[in-house]
Amino acid sequence: MKLLKEHGFIDVRIIGDHHRYEDETGHKVTVPYSGLKDELAPGTYNNILKQAGLK
Repeated sequence: MKLLKEHGFIDVRIIGDHHRYEDETGHKVTVPYSGLKDELAPGTYNNILKQAGLK
């Protein structure tokens, strides 16, 4: 989530354990988040980067 914020994404809503981020160009990314784990599975991480246009 820190990487998304560094690239101009803002947290627009939170539903349960899912955070929704958007940037000014229209990219929308939903990130599953649990305070119990700081790391995402590699496949999930790569999909988030693709959705954000960072990969």
